[in-house]
Amino acid sequence: MVKKKVKFGLTGPQKEVYNYLLAFYQVNNIFPTYTQIMSGKLMDDNGIETQYIKERKSKSNIWRIMHELKARGWIDFQESKKQTTIIL
Repeated sequence: MVKKKVKFGLTGPQKEVYNYLLAFYQVNNIFPTYTQIMSGKLMDDNGIETQYIKERKSKSNIWRIMHELKARGWIDFQESKKQTTIIL
């Protein structure tokens, strides 16, 4: 029997970052680094950069949100490796 992982609800900032992860992946076929998430910018097909989510001032906030998303069952990633995010 396969045990299904339960996903818990998201706060506003968590949902914002999660949606950014999805949008960034759709455009670039790779997940963003913490620095890219901090900027909140996304490049469209025409090469125009737009502010997709609110810019964050601290990488530690992104680290905290990413770990909360992992704990709540929405994403997974490998510690100490860049761009290893997996959407669950």
